Amino acid sequence: MVAVIVANDSLPLRRRNCCPSVSPELRHLQAKLAAQLPYRQAAALLDELLPETGGLNHATTRNRTLAVGKRIEQEIREEIDNPCVVPEPAERMVVGIDGAFVKAGHTRTGQRHQFEILTGRVETSERGGEAFAVVRDLDPYAKRRVQAILRRCGRGQDTDLRILSDGEDGLRGVVGTWFGKKCEHRLDWFHVARRIARIEKAFLYLPYGDDFQERLAPHWANLNSMKWMLWNDGVDMAEFGMTKVRIGLFQHALAHPEADGERFESIEAKLDELRSYLYANRESVMGYAEAYRNGERISTAHVECTVNQLINWRMCKKQQMGWSRAGAQYLLHVKTAIINGRLDRYTGHHSIPEDIAA
Repeated sequence: MVAVIVANDSLPLRRRNCCPSVSPELRHLQAKLAAQLPYRQAAALLDELLPETGGLNHATTRNRTLAVGKRIEQEIREEIDNPCVVPEPAERMVVGIDGAFVKAGHTRTGQRHQFEILTGRVETSERGGEAFAVVRDLDPYAKRRVQAILRRCGRGQDTDLRILSDGEDGLRGVVGTWFGKKCEHRLDWFHVARRIARIEKAFLYLPYGDDFQERLAPHWANLNSMKWMLWNDGVDMAEFGMTKVRIGLFQHALAHPEADGERFESIEAKLDELRSYLYANRESVMGYAEAYRNGERISTAHVECTVNQLINWRMCKKQQMGWSRAGAQYLLHVKTAIINGRLDRYTGHHSIPEDIAA
């Protein structure tokens, strides 16, 4: 019996040019496993599942996976070079962003031994959500990659764009330069609430006395009052609430002059850090209560989950390995395609001949 293999010319060009000698099913499986596991482990697992199939060593698995990532990069570059007008732009778009650092493998003179990856998730009411990740210092195209992805998600000139971030210096600079002036930046409430929770917990370690419970209740009440002011009215009213917290601490310290003052100073330091953090993002701290009532996004907790999916489990926490910037970018393209449900566009996995489908 002679087996005849017929090329499927109905496949898009991007599917036929990416590892043409590999079946779409194997290419899809290799890319999906290599996005979750180290290349050697992915190759060993494939060899266990498919012992009769050749070309399943770790080098082949890596090369085929990165070939898929290169094809995705090529598609993004085409969008960058020839930006298309969005036919039906989204009315509103919310983008949550966060950063993570990855250990660099081989570095040239002057390069840092770590590089930053900007991750994010785009949400629109019309098109749903989409994750993205770019290596910031790979090449001059990082900013334009993000802009091309936003256009693909439906951003037009009149789209109401809102950016959520943790407000650190690097991300504040990204908001101002990468997303344009026609966007609103809102500080992530998750990071604000986490700082307040640390202060609340620190009250438990104040010097203990007979009146500890009586002193503790007003401290928590003052802190909750400050949090409520910040939630509803912004930084200026929260400043008044912080003053009430400080007065309560001062009165507590006066009532116990024999107590160790380091615990009080520790809480004062946390209050100072919170104050500096809020004033550094003063224009972005407002309207949480109204936004929450309107069902709007006020936290980047979902982006923290995306960072774990894209980076931590594969590149940082679980696997302490070094990465090239280009290799990391290509693998991130594959991982985001998996999360966004688009991997089959680049592997041809679901391309079924018409006669079989019939």
